[in-house]
Order: sequence, then structure tokens, then C-alpha cells
Amino acid sequence: MKPVLVAFATGMLLSLTVSAEPGWIPVNDPAELAAMGFPPTADNVWRLPRDPNQESPQDRAALGITPTNASYSMTGDDFVTISSLSDYNSANYGYLYCPSGATSRIASAVVNVPTDRRLYFLDMWGRDASATQDINAILYATCQPSDGAGPPNNFVLAEVTSPAVVGDGDFFVDDIPSAHYFDPQRCGYSINLVLGSGTCVGSDLTLYKVRVVIGGNL
Repeated sequence: MKPVLVAFATGMLLSLTVSAEPGWIPVNDPAELAAMGFPPTADNVWRLPRDPNQESPQDRAALGITPTNASYSMTGDDFVTISSLSDYNSANYGYLYCPSGATSRIASAVVNVPTDRRLYFLDMWGRDASATQDINAILYATCQPSDGAGPPNNFVLAEVTSPAVVGDGDFFVDDIPSAHYFDPQRCGYSINLVLGSGTCVGSDLTLYKVRVVIGGNL
């Protein structure tokens, strides 16, 4: 078990300003903000709106295998908890879960992406053997101006949630977000992993891997 501390990466988004582009949706619900790992009073969190007319950038093979695309993958060993007082268990092959009864259920990992490449998919593999709790992975851009002071804005780009319990609980899920191009010169990118709600349920909620699939140039 490892006590660790994490901070969100910083940077900026598509826009040349720190404010959200028109159409971005502010996240104002205190419970939703807290569930994602932000203060309940945060006023700098936005969600990428969905385009109902957008088609999938390409067909996916079974289990989300896309060998023609670049990607960035993270296993449990790449995540650290957002509380310096909390523990997590990292089992063989980088599996990650929080000990039963623990209260800090959120861990974060930095995502390294190239400039001007499109976000295609957010993928997650894991085990959900809990009848009442889920695993959530949320991809953020945390953005600031490149040449001036100011607080960051946080943009939710994609989210995945473990499905209902089936068999032994092993699952694969993905999200196809609206078109977005990475700008790591101004933005930092990170994944928040949320293991249930309330207190931890141990290995019933276990992360195997998270992957960000990246498309071609603009």
C-alpha cells in the first residue's frame, strides 16, 4: 500500500483564452463536482458538449483494438491518489483498487498526448463485481494562458463507467466524444479514476487499464 499525493496537471485548451468556448457546459452541481474530485463550490469546471450528428471516426474491432491509431495507456501503477492520507493496493500486472472501508476513492494519472491530434476514444478495462458501485474514468484538460497569470479552467473531455455486473465482473467500455484536438502547449491532460461512492469496496472495483486513442493531424 502506498500513501501518495497528486495535483492536477495545468495548461490550456483549444481556445486562445482561459474561458470556455461557446457551447461548453458549466458543471455547477456540488454533488457532481465532489464526485469528480473537485471542491463542491468550484466554478471552473466545464463539460465538452456532445454533437448528436457526429459519426464515429472509424469502426472499432472487437474489444476496442485499433492498431492503426496512436494511443497512450495507463495501468494501475500510473495512478496516485488525490489525498496524501489515503492508500491504494496495486496488485500484479498493475491492477489498482482501494482497500475496503477506505474513504478516499479518487486517483489521478497524467496523460501525455501530441499537439494537434484528435481525441478518438477513451477506453477502460477493469473488474466490477459490485452490485451497487461503479468505476468511472474521466479525461480532463486543465488549461491556462501560456503567457499570463490566472486560475485554471478544467474541461471534461470524455467519461467511461463500468457496466452492470456480468459473470466475474471483467469489462471493457469506451467513450466516443465530440471532436477535440489536443493542445499540450497550453493544457495539461489527466485521468481521474473514481472507485465507487462512499467507502471503498476493495477488489470488487479494480482497474486494469485506461487508454486514450489518438487520431491524425488537423
